[in-house]
Formats: sequence, structure tokens, C-alpha cells
Amino acid sequence: MKNYSDIELLNLIKQDNKNAFEELYNRHWERLFAIACYKLSSKDDAIDLLQDLFFLFWEKRNEIVITESVAAYLNVMLKYRVFNFYKHTQVKQMHSDHVKATHSEQDSSTIDQLNLNELNRSLKLEIEQMPEKMREVFLLSRMEGLSISEIAHRLSISEQTVKNQISNGIKRLKNRFGTNYSAE
Repeated sequence: MKNYSDIELLNLIKQDNKNAFEELYNRHWERLFAIACYKLSSKDDAIDLLQDLFFLFWEKRNEIVITESVAAYLNVMLKYRVFNFYKHTQVKQMHSDHVKATHSEQDSSTIDQLNLNELNRSLKLEIEQMPEKMREVFLLSRMEGLSISEIAHRLSISEQTVKNQISNGIKRLKNRFGTNYSAE
């Protein structure tokens, strides 16, 4: 088989001669592999691409018409396989980026909402467990936005008592939820 030209090998390949295909493969694989490695910068991708290329060459052997150069034909096949590889990779990357962006935004907002709901439930429960006067002062201050003097006037207590109740309420929440909590 080594004495046959590429065109003669192609004619034998069209007659399903696997030895002729193997000879053609061996003649061109190393050169095509070097080109594929240069174009793809990954040996694994280059190997996969060449396997696909030669598989396609075998599959389409009866449809292939080459009159001049099998090497040139294989070069063109490689060129289009590399182009399709990058096109497919780009589409895959765009899809992956879109999925990541969409899911991470949805997942993050869902998790954030669940965390916020859980925090609000815990906060409400902790406020409900405050002593009655502390809870009343705290809610008037933080939920209704009344000033210290307005709360003192409404509840008929001193402004210092209001300040103490608010301060004690905040300390209680900080102890429960950590030092990052600020009800101010």
C-alpha cells in the first residue's frame, strides 16, 4: 500500500478497503494533528477532531470526489472541522453563560428571599418574647418611627426609661442575631 498514490488509495477506500484507509490515515494524521494542535491549543480536542474527521471521511468515502490532491481535501476538511468546533464552542459558552446568569440570579434572589423571610420570622418571634413594656416601646420606636419624647409622652414614662427600653431591646436582638444587627 505504501507504493500507491493518495488517489489510488482513495479509489481502494471507495471499494471498502480498510488497509488503504489505514495507509491514508497514517500518511496524513501526523501533519493534520500538528495543524489541529496549533489551531485548537488542546491535544485532546485535536485528537477528537481528527477522529471525527477521519470517521466522516470513511463514512462519506463513496461521495468524495478528488481529482488532484487528497492532502488538500483533508486540509479543507480540517479547516471546516476547526471552524465548526469554535462555532459550537462559542454557542455552548454563550448558552452556559446565559444559564449561569439566569440561574444564579434566580437562585440568589430566591435564597435571599428565603433568608429574609426566615430572618423576619425570627425577628418577629424575638420581639414577641420581649417583656411587654420593652416590646411596646421598641415597636413604637422602630415600627411606627416615633421619637423618644413622643413615646415618653404617649406612655406617660420618662424619656430615660424609653431610652433604656430601646437600648435593652437592641442588645437583646444583637445577642440573638449577632453584632451586625442594627434596629436604628
